[in-house]
Amino acid sequence: MIGLWLLVLTFFISGPAWAAPEIHSWQSEHGVPVYFSNLPEIEMVDIEVTFDAGSARDGSSKGISNLVNQMLLEGTEDLDVEAFNRTLGLTGASISVGSSKDTASISMRSLVDVDKLQPAFNLLRDVISRPRFDSKSIERTKARVAVELEYRAQSPGSRASDRFASLLYDGHPYSSRPLGDEATIQNITEDDVVRYYDTYYVRRNMVIVIVGNVSREKASELANGLGNIIPLGAKAKKLPLVKKQTKAVLDRVQFSSIQSHVRMGGLGVERTHPHYFPLVVGNHALGGNGLVSLLFRRVREERGLAYSAYSYLAPMARSGAFVAGMQTDRSQEEQALQVMGDTLESVAKNGLSEEDIAAAKLNLINGFPLKLDTNAEIVSYISMIAFYGLPTDYLENFQKSIAAVTSEDVGAALRQYLKKDSLLTVIVGPDTPVAD
Repeated sequence: MIGLWLLVLTFFISGPAWAAPEIHSWQSEHGVPVYFSNLPEIEMVDIEVTFDAGSARDGSSKGISNLVNQMLLEGTEDLDVEAFNRTLGLTGASISVGSSKDTASISMRSLVDVDKLQPAFNLLRDVISRPRFDSKSIERTKARVAVELEYRAQSPGSRASDRFASLLYDGHPYSSRPLGDEATIQNITEDDVVRYYDTYYVRRNMVIVIVGNVSREKASELANGLGNIIPLGAKAKKLPLVKKQTKAVLDRVQFSSIQSHVRMGGLGVERTHPHYFPLVVGNHALGGNGLVSLLFRRVREERGLAYSAYSYLAPMARSGAFVAGMQTDRSQEEQALQVMGDTLESVAKNGLSEEDIAAAKLNLINGFPLKLDTNAEIVSYISMIAFYGLPTDYLENFQKSIAAVTSEDVGAALRQYLKKDSLLTVIVGPDTPVAD
């Protein structure tokens, strides 16, 4: 079986190569990094502007990054939100925002016809450079965030993820959730919003990604048109290193639910770390590959202890997280925890089987092109490459990087990041089994 997997993997790698999008990069005339890929298949262009302005920059104003980012859709100095949406609608384009612990971004998708692209691009320029930060817009955005906070408060899975992050990154900027909390959000003033925007939405914190059916010359023109409206500013300081957990911790949060939501794991790696690709393969075999992963087999198939069991790797600018998770009935919680913990301990001690590693590599290699079958997905990957400073041939070499990972590489990485004596376990659910 091992030989068959390796034969299939070798055949795939040596066969016709999948053509990854070609990425070009340069500095705009105002010194902003620009990443561009020409995709002529459809008459569309996607532009994404990313700032080093994620929730790790919140300081004491927890949630301000997300608040400022959402407020970019509240209009411009000249257009209130209703007028802005009407004007945008006439272009046929869309403008959206997104934020994480590391980044805040604003994206535009438009037809490439000049009578559509130019007015949409003008709106993008205005919402980035002249956002509408008035009191009504702030209060309206706060109200939306309050709804999101209430939703997460009622979700045991969200509570488990938030609690896990707060303990894993205790004292680090990554410890707080991007939405903040109701008290901190309500205390944010208009001056706070303007100050945050002026500090982090600057050229030295900015990268531009352009993907679609436009020439490099047009992409350069668009990038220059964005760079010349943003002040230079100061580059955000590097985030502090994350302190490693030195002992195992079990934390329980009482929640009125039938099932217990479990997160078990610890620190992972940065995207540029040498262990990144071994952990990608290891995670895929352990719990990242759905119904055929080791955790699913051990916890669900063989014992029926949980509806799902999984793992994920979340690399960031500093140490990300490597987490196993599951939902299990409270009456089976103790046994499920034992099986999950034993599985992680065994994998850390003995590694994964050659069959599991070969299957994971084949699945990752074969499935990678499917992750890049839309412009939006390509923009997302290239923005990640741009922000984290990865090589422009990252997509082209992804499959080769996966293929080059050995079982020894995977074993060494898992031994380092799944140490039993430093695992954090968070359980959100009822203290006692729920009666039928």
